[in-house]
Amino acid sequence: AFFSGSSLTSLNKDMVIFCRQMSRHNQIRPHLCLIPVFNAIANLSGESKNGFCDNVQGYEDNEKNLSKAFEKKDISRCDIIITIQIVENFIFRRIDLAGKIVRQYQGLLDLHGGVQMRFISIYRIFYSGLVAFHCFRVTQEQYWLDRGREAIKDLQTWTNECKWNFENKMLLLNAEYYFSVGDFDKATEGYHLSITSARNHRFVCEEAIANELGAYFQLERGRVDLSMCFMKQAIECYQSWGALKKAEILKHIIQNL
Repeated sequence: AFFSGSSLTSLNKDMVIFCRQMSRHNQIRPHLCLIPVFNAIANLSGESKNGFCDNVQGYEDNEKNLSKAFEKKDISRCDIIITIQIVENFIFRRIDLAGKIVRQYQGLLDLHGGVQMRFISIYRIFYSGLVAFHCFRVTQEQYWLDRGREAIKDLQTWTNECKWNFENKMLLLNAEYYFSVGDFDKATEGYHLSITSARNHRFVCEEAIANELGAYFQLERGRVDLSMCFMKQAIECYQSWGALKKAEILKHIIQNL
């Protein structure tokens, strides 16, 4: 629900109820898996963190939660925490930090994912691809271009199996790839196609991200007015998702354009 663009406010309420039920039955692991989602929702929305029960006190910090998950060899939990960290850092444009996480953990998780593919891995690969293309544009390091291309390959495979869920993601990765290699006509088309697909398939969070990346692309080309149009659409989508803090950040960017 978090990745599909469900209302963050409603999702947070549902998660609190779920975690309380799990706590009553002494089911700790599901709660530990949801802590990074609680944290991400709070950071995106600007609301206070809640939903932590007494039996998971001390695990509110993602790093400690991740360390304990590795100690227990709970790779699924590790994947959840790492993916949420990549997503949150990417959305808040902390790309250097997101890139460090990708470099540190992607190989390990890909290895385990090859044995047992997890749903969360799809989003790790998608967002890692977005991180990779940004890092390539900054560093021109071949590692990042190869990482981005691998993400496109995976998303193309999944799009062939389920167009509804994966088409917009594949189109956005393609747009970022064409931006990275200087094919601006194809990049322009790719951003528009990804936005349309995300809207038609009701992935409002990914519609927001596609608009925001389209805005940065146009800004890089000196098209300020067009960039502002994309940015305003991104703000509306982030607000609809419930990511009010992120929306406020973009409003400040518009004021400085």
